Amino acid sequence: MENDEASSDAMLDTVKRRALTVIDLPEAEREEQYELYRKLYIASAVYVGLTVQKARELADKMNEWTRVLVGIIEEGGGARGGHA
Repeated sequence: MENDEASSDAMLDTVKRRALTVIDLPEAEREEQYELYRKLYIASAVYVGLTVQKARELADKMNEWTRVLVGIIEEGGGARGGHA
């Protein structure tokens, strides 16, 4: 159980870091960054033993969570001097 919690925490930390990186990019460069992240997620997941299909599913979820967090931060006015 502790290992699952540690893995979840690591994934959440990764999503947070990646969201903060994406927010600093111009809109035109964000999709390219998401695609790079997807490739990294897949490679990492396969390396630790997931099937390619499961790795792709995980990568898509990680990018989805990152996109949601970027949206939440932007709605709150974060990172670009908004009115949060």
